[in-house]
Amino acid sequence: KQTFIDPKAVATTGTTTTATIRREKVTFRQL
Repeated sequence: KQTFIDPKAVATTGTTTTATIRREKVTFRQL
């Protein structure tokens, strides 16, 4: 499943994207 992430945002902030993906995984687990 691909998340709604802007390619430009990913290129600008790669570390933040990784943290966001981790957060989303945790949120999905809670759901």
